[in-house]
Amino acid sequence: MNLIQIKRQWGLHHVRIEMRNNLNLHKWRRWDNAVNNNNYLETKKKYKEIGKAISLAIYPKALFPDQFNDGYGLMNIIPRLTNGLRTSTDWVGFFDDKFNIDLGICDSCGSFNHRDNTHSLENDGLVCDSCTSDYYWNDAEGYYQNDPIDDEEEEGQDGCILGRHASKRLLGYIPTEYAKRKPEVYLGLELEMEVDTDQYRVDKAEELLDHIQWVYGVDGNKYRYCSTEDDGSLNYGFEMVTAYTGLDIHKKQLSFFKNRFKDVKSHDTKSCGLHVHICKSDMTLLHASKLVFFINDEKNTKLIHAIARRSEWWACKLHPSKTKDLTYIKDTLKSYSMKKNQLRFLNQDRYEALNFQNENTVEFRIFRGSLKYETIMSCLEFTYASWFFARNSSVEQLDIPHFIDFICKPENLQDTQFLRPYLFKKGFSNYSQLQPKKQKEIA
Repeated sequence: MNLIQIKRQWGLHHVRIEMRNNLNLHKWRRWDNAVNNNNYLETKKKYKEIGKAISLAIYPKALFPDQFNDGYGLMNIIPRLTNGLRTSTDWVGFFDDKFNIDLGICDSCGSFNHRDNTHSLENDGLVCDSCTSDYYWNDAEGYYQNDPIDDEEEEGQDGCILGRHASKRLLGYIPTEYAKRKPEVYLGLELEMEVDTDQYRVDKAEELLDHIQWVYGVDGNKYRYCSTEDDGSLNYGFEMVTAYTGLDIHKKQLSFFKNRFKDVKSHDTKSCGLHVHICKSDMTLLHASKLVFFINDEKNTKLIHAIARRSEWWACKLHPSKTKDLTYIKDTLKSYSMKKNQLRFLNQDRYEALNFQNENTVEFRIFRGSLKYETIMSCLEFTYASWFFARNSSVEQLDIPHFIDFICKPENLQDTQFLRPYLFKKGFSNYSQLQPKKQKEIA
């Protein structure tokens, strides 16, 4: 037996050990499996897959030159392989011992994450980033909880600036002219801003709310348009969070930023971003995948950087490889049968350019913060146009020329009245459709 054969046998031996340990632990449950119509051979097959995945992660690459993983790759695989299995394995201890990884397991969805990417629950449990939307943040205690916070706890320590994620209890849907369209697709905005000193932080938040906090929907009723929240990534600032509505309502309310918001910054900081949430209404996995291709494809980098006003940033990473290696889509289809879960787990890292992990929305995280009216509206319009562009285009058409053609179609002019002149000013003047003379009729 040569050295390669010995190494391969060594690896397979570890697979057998892991499989045997798991199967011996659960042999006494064979009768329970039979009663519940669980096929023991299928269970055995799953444990073998688990053992092989562990072996591929632990042993050096030389053992399996064609297949190799690591501890972080194993974190993404194990929840899928153990789905439906009864296991008492101490995965936290295992990952700490074998890979020196501080593992955190989400109590809500069961996903494996690094402990730094999880948050505390009131019962000493943990919750991942994507599941925090299912809980209520208790700013005073510093954890998420199942029940709503009492009214007296709703406001943060700074009055009108609420605790993190508190806005979701106050904001909802605002009736809009866009409700007449099919499918109905609405947007929400998160805009981070910094104040020079903590002394004026509350004053500036109150000034903003005094002007745009309330709005009348197209049904004639009064609605809360936005709230202000704390954000741990900011120094002396706050985050403006809006309700979900159409471009018409956003255009009206955000006109506050036509005038300079004195002593407040967003673009000229290292900490502020602008995130746009758009609902997953009528979205299929194919539609979502095409949106991923459009945003991440290297041939569209010039467009994405132009509208985002920044290139690479840790909180909104682009992944060009996602247009070539489709393993993540295949794994999603294999792991989840429900469309809702297929969309929600399309990206494993929420800090990507597109984040699908929120319950009901796709989050465009690419944009740098801005307090300029035309820029904010351009970001909203880009998100809205991209949603429909990906839906209506073939994979071969997901490029800049086709996108420019799309936003300049007569039926899309109303929804891109800020985006088109913005792109013209950003260097896309070689596209005749974006010439300023085309904007006069809709200015």
